[in-house]
Amino acid sequence: MTARILFVDDEELLTCIMEQALTKLGYVVEAATQPEAALALVRAEPRRFALVITDQTMPGMTGMALAGELRLLNPAQLIILTTGYSVSLTPERLRAAGIARLLLKPTTLDALGSAVHAVLVPASAP
Repeated sequence: MTARILFVDDEELLTCIMEQALTKLGYVVEAATQPEAALALVRAEPRRFALVITDQTMPGMTGMALAGELRLLNPAQLIILTTGYSVSLTPERLRAAGIARLLLKPTTLDALGSAVHAVLVPASAP
């Protein structure tokens, strides 16, 4: 079964590009350009997505705040946080928020694929 991924970023062009890239890597992808829309998708079906990839800097809600909300809905939710600025995002802070991986922007298709694979494969192991 192919993993379903939710990609969240307020930049529409980037969201479109990343959705296409993840689809090219073989995943089923849904995208949201607003954190509230992403939360609505997860609220409707808390275990729908194997992985959520979210940007840190978005209007209205940070990726860290979104991760906290997602983990309330599904404590086992796997999350990758993307950002171009990571100084305040210490490994301890990321772990405490339930972030499985930090992916720095700009990223490549290879880096994206490696990060997604690294998070999803251990989760699917028996």
